[in-house]
Amino acid sequence: MEGSLLFVVCLALFIIQIVILVKSIKKKEKKYWIIIFCLEIIPIILLRGLLYYYDYLAPRNSFMPGLQYLGEELTCLGATIVYFVMFCITMIAWIIVFEKKQKLKNKKSESPLKLITAFVFIMVGFVFLVNEVTDNFGKVETIGTVIDFEEIRSGGDIEYWPIIQYNAEGQELEENYPMSNVEIGDKVKIYYSVYNNDNISRYLTNNKIIWIPTILIGILIILFRFKDDFIKITKQNG
Repeated sequence: MEGSLLFVVCLALFIIQIVILVKSIKKKEKKYWIIIFCLEIIPIILLRGLLYYYDYLAPRNSFMPGLQYLGEELTCLGATIVYFVMFCITMIAWIIVFEKKQKLKNKKSESPLKLITAFVFIMVGFVFLVNEVTDNFGKVETIGTVIDFEEIRSGGDIEYWPIIQYNAEGQELEENYPMSNVEIGDKVKIYYSVYNNDNISRYLTNNKIIWIPTILIGILIILFRFKDDFIKITKQNG
């Protein structure tokens, strides 16, 4: 997708988000809240994946690869930030509207602090979950062989990066990659991107130690907040 077209699509979606959010606040109907949350969460995930795609599309050995898709990457990054802010605004608006509805129904209204806290935990976990999924998307494990070392100069320092030979989708490729404690002839496990076989990494992104407990904490806070309602529903069904 060209940068100009991507920008127009992101801008149009942002306008739609604002319209649906205003309608959600006015109508206070569940279906509008579901629509606005989907219009914010799904694009964030897709844009993060698209940003990853453009970042790895250009070969590392091409001229200034980081600038080849700069417009597209900036559009994806900017739209992701805007949509994330919109999601935060929508979540806060939903909490306020929900608490007002509770008061109108003469139900016991608690401070929205618990819901806001749960929202913060879930959002932190969500960010790390999306980062892990998109970073690892399209990566394939393979075994490479260290065949030589390449001298890399960075400022006044000199480093020696191993050159790894590996097979990617039937092609024999060679790429240097910074890693220590390896010698010529060593076998190393690496991951390459199906979108750009020249891009390799030593490890997969693993944020489970962060996103699993934070999302669980957020869910537990919500369950505790609505425990009386859950108990009432359970008794009615029982």
